[in-house]
Amino acid sequence: MKFEIGENISICKYQNSVFETILIEEGHPYFLDKHLNRLKKASKEMLSLNININEIKKFIYDNIPIKKTIGARIVCNSDSCILSFRDVEYRGSGFLNISTIIRNINDKKYYYKNNEYSDRLEELIKSRSLGFLDSIYLNDKGFVTSCSIANIFFIKAGVIYTPAIENGLLNGIVREIILKNNNCIEGNFTIEDFIKSDGIFISNSLLEILKVEGIKDKKVVLDEHTYKKIKESYFHEKEIDRRKYFG
Repeated sequence: MKFEIGENISICKYQNSVFETILIEEGHPYFLDKHLNRLKKASKEMLSLNININEIKKFIYDNIPIKKTIGARIVCNSDSCILSFRDVEYRGSGFLNISTIIRNINDKKYYYKNNEYSDRLEELIKSRSLGFLDSIYLNDKGFVTSCSIANIFFIKAGVIYTPAIENGLLNGIVREIILKNNNCIEGNFTIEDFIKSDGIFISNSLLEILKVEGIKDKKVVLDEHTYKKIKESYFHEKEIDRRKYFG
């Protein structure tokens, strides 16, 4: 396998590829082992490809720029491993739209990060052009799955709820950490469940955890106390991960 440093081009321009997006702060790639284990699983499941994650890890560490905050993307296909970097965006807060695209829960592309990403990127661009932060996707059973590039959660009476993986979504790294460290319930939820909640937030590896103001024109008031505890537990996990490498 060839190892390359590439430009941050659209993932859709790669053929038969899987990828991971990693947050880097001051030279440290957070939760790198988790990301590479998921990359290995995706490579096997989607491409029937066995990758050497130790070689990829060394490649990443050998090429990390020393910059305060940056996003890294590692792309793997049958003959190449391409590493690229970009500034972290997707900050701020706002409302979510509802996508007209219905997800097929049996389609593997929604369970991994892969080059079949054009519908999600187009939806994200469309949502932002309309003034929304992102869009929520429903599946063919009418249940919420995730946003274009983020997992989604709601709070009710101090408990966190999030769509189950089987609804057709990626099991995000930050999602895993939130479920591990908080009182969370996975299940089948409708848009109405989110609107009638005590707050909504979304997560991915670059935005981390971000509160949402509402869905379309429906404002949802956030339970700030519970949200604060969720963020504190996540940042504690980040600190543990950093100490594993820097002491």
